[in-house]
Amino acid sequence: MLLVALVALVAASPILAAEPASDPHYTLSNPVPANELRPLCPDNPGFGVPPCIIDAGHLMVELTAVTASFNSVAGVKSSDYALGKVLLRLGVNNSLEAYASWTPLSIDTTSDQGQHRTNSTTGSFNVGVKQSLRNPDGAGLSVAVQPGVSIPSNGSRVSLSLALPVSQALGGGWSLGFTPEVDALPDSIGSGTHLGGSVAMSVSYSVSAFTLSAEAYLAEDRDPVVIGHLAVANFSLSWVPPRKTNLSLYIGADFGLNGAPNDAEFYCGLSRRF
Repeated sequence: MLLVALVALVAASPILAAEPASDPHYTLSNPVPANELRPLCPDNPGFGVPPCIIDAGHLMVELTAVTASFNSVAGVKSSDYALGKVLLRLGVNNSLEAYASWTPLSIDTTSDQGQHRTNSTTGSFNVGVKQSLRNPDGAGLSVAVQPGVSIPSNGSRVSLSLALPVSQALGGGWSLGFTPEVDALPDSIGSGTHLGGSVAMSVSYSVSAFTLSAEAYLAEDRDPVVIGHLAVANFSLSWVPPRKTNLSLYIGADFGLNGAPNDAEFYCGLSRRF
C-alpha cells in the first residue's frame, strides 16, 4: 500500500507542476458568489475520497443519519448502529479545504445462546486538510492529497493517514475513482507504531439528478500481533433534488468479503452546502 501511494504521488508531481495557480481572489473572508459555485462534490457515499474541493468560504455539512451493520459468526450474532456521524468540510481557498468528522454514538449489541449484551461508545475525532493538485472542481483528471489525524475518544494514541484521491471523468456520465491511503497506526500491545493502508476503486454513472456507484475497498492492518485484511463491496445511490443544487441525499450498502468484520452494512444520509 505504501508503494502504491508513493508511486501515485510521484506520478502526480508533473501534473502539479503543469497546473496553473488557482485564482487567489476567493478566500474564507471573500466567499465564492452563488452564481460561480462549482458542481456539488460530497464526500459521501462510499469509502473513496473525492479530489474536488469545497468552494472558498463555503461549508459542506454531511450527515449520515444511521449506519446499521450486521454480522454472524458461529451462531453469535452482532449488530452495530452508528448514529449521527457528521463530516464538516470548509473551503479555505480555491484549492484547499479543511475537514473534521465525528460519530457521537455507536450502539453495539451481541446475542450468544440467548444472552444479549449492549454497549455504547463514541467514535474517534478526525481532522485534516485536502489540497488539490489538479482540477479542484473535479473536472477531467482531478488529483488531490489529504493528510489527516484520528484522535480516539477513549484516550488511546492517535493515528495518522495520507490519502491521494484521484478521479477521471470519462464522458457520457461515467467516471472512475481511485483513493490509495497509507496509515501510521498504534500497536494493539505496547507503545509501537505499525503501517496500514487501503485502496478504494469505484466506477460511477450519472443520469439526470441520480448517481449510481459501485466500489471495491481493500485494506490491510499490519499489527505485530495479527495482520488484518479487509475486502468490501459497496453500492450506492445519490440524488440531487431539482432546483436544490446545494443538497444531495444518499443511500448505500456494503457487503463484506474475505473475512470482513461485517456481513452487511446499510446507511443513509444527506450532504448540504452552505
